[in-house]
Amino acid sequence: MSLRILLVEDHEDTADVTARLLRSCGHVVSVAKCYASAIAAGRSAFDLLLTDIGLPDRSGIDVFRELRQHATFRSIALSAYGMPAEVQQCLDAGFDAHLLKPVDFGKLEELINKLTWNATADSPPPAVRAAQGSPA
Repeated sequence: MSLRILLVEDHEDTADVTARLLRSCGHVVSVAKCYASAIAAGRSAFDLLLTDIGLPDRSGIDVFRELRQHATFRSIALSAYGMPAEVQQCLDAGFDAHLLKPVDFGKLEELINKLTWNATADSPPPAVRAAQGSPA
């Protein structure tokens, strides 16, 4: 299934590689590199938000909260910070999942498929914890 994905990532190489890999799976990807550009890009419809938590102008949690006021979408927090309290902060904010950076693309693809499959169900999915090196 092709998704419209909003990828928010301030590291240019990471954004380019991730977007290219997602597009190779058939997804339509818009890339934003900061809070302000993410909010502007979020005015267009999208199905999935993938956002880095550490952005130069505000946090990915701020992006999520602002966009969530105007739209419904699945969401995955991407972060180099994987301590239990940091993962829980993302889940408590409302993200569907947390994935530890550097992102294993196979795990990301699996998680996207899991969230997409859950999106077709009548009830919303439970929050999913995913960290590199541990089961999703």
